[in-house]
Amino acid sequence: MNNAASNPKFFAINALAVCLAATAVNVSAAPRGFSDARSAAMGRTGIAIENPLAAPFLNPALLAMPSARDKRRTALLLPSLRVSAAMDEDLVDNIDDFQDNDRWDEFVNAVDAFNGSNSGATEAEARDALANAIEKARAVDASLGEIDREALQVRLGLGTALSRTGGDKPGYAVFAGTNVELNGISRYNDSGTVNAVIDAAQAALDAADANDTSGLDADLERPTDDPRSNASILGIAIAEVGIAYGHNFRLNTMNLQVGAAPKLQHVRTFDYTANANSFDENDFDAGESEEQKTVFNMDLGASAQLDSLEAMSFALVIKNIVPYDFETAGGNTMELNPQVQAGLGYTGENYVVTAELDLTRSEGVGFEGDRQLLAIGGEYSPLDWLHLRGGFSKNLRHGGAEGGDIDQDTLLSAGLGFSPGGTRIDLAAFVGESSTGAAFQLGYLF
Repeated sequence: MNNAASNPKFFAINALAVCLAATAVNVSAAPRGFSDARSAAMGRTGIAIENPLAAPFLNPALLAMPSARDKRRTALLLPSLRVSAAMDEDLVDNIDDFQDNDRWDEFVNAVDAFNGSNSGATEAEARDALANAIEKARAVDASLGEIDREALQVRLGLGTALSRTGGDKPGYAVFAGTNVELNGISRYNDSGTVNAVIDAAQAALDAADANDTSGLDADLERPTDDPRSNASILGIAIAEVGIAYGHNFRLNTMNLQVGAAPKLQHVRTFDYTANANSFDENDFDAGESEEQKTVFNMDLGASAQLDSLEAMSFALVIKNIVPYDFETAGGNTMELNPQVQAGLGYTGENYVVTAELDLTRSEGVGFEGDRQLLAIGGEYSPLDWLHLRGGFSKNLRHGGAEGGDIDQDTLLSAGLGFSPGGTRIDLAAFVGESSTGAAFQLGYLF
């Protein structure tokens, strides 16, 4: 038997080395997983600071992090909810207005009416038919122009966990969570056809005013019965359930924690596109727009505290170490790839400061741009039971979204925590240029 391989220190050092090696690979990764309300209030940080309630989601190594409260504790996180939305305010209303007023059908009918007036119509009737075609075409142009590249995004996170941490024993947990991200966009693809009708009809009217009525006898280009303009929704929902384990190793001048969280993931993808006449946001989850698959995955984490910097903690996490590709019902591909995050935290007597960096780029879901976040957050506790939090995150890959307004550069966050006795109540809110969100959770330590 290899004695080195059976040595806990050898195992711990190699586990950390695996994490470090992964940072050298620039891979596209899945969107961020679940984060609890405390983390959301602190700029979506948390992988390097003690958090018995949400450790299995953030970094399984935290289950074994040494604490000033060294007694053994059980932590119960009841469903923690996070929701956010970013959208152009009138997107859905503008599509409904286009459909309710039959703007495309009226445009097609107006062109047909003029083309049918070429035989037997008086000059005045032909002029009226041309003017009507221009009016209906301009109504379509204005209506579809308002929604061109307008976008929406909805994110939802839900999680619960039961953990056992503290003391000089390993920590462990069972957890379950769901993360949903939906992105929608509308596109005006008929501009060429609509404006060709406007230009041709206006030219015929102008020529008729100059006593050249030949244009009144020429057909306008007939648009298709259905518009080519469309709206799409792409999304992914990942429900996962797993167990997490963390172990602390004493290595000369440092404490090193390593952890793992194997999990089953049920992945649903949504891919729905319809033309502007038939699009219905309530149809995106119909069976023909959805694909499902169940896979195995795992998160790995490590954290360390040096004796010379005992209040400082360093952390590294790899989430979803097994990559997968998922084909959507519409023929697109969504990737779930490893995501690597590094973080550090400093814990003072009544405050915490923490920072994190994504070491890998996350491909955006649907029509969103890519993401690579730098986040900073903090917590101040003026009383033992009151915690004030704040933070911000910046997307270092900002830009490139097809729907530009949903590509957030910076998010600001704030929150409150209340901890009377063993009860934990956490609230958070965050806001960006066009997005808002909130989070709430209830937990117990006993």
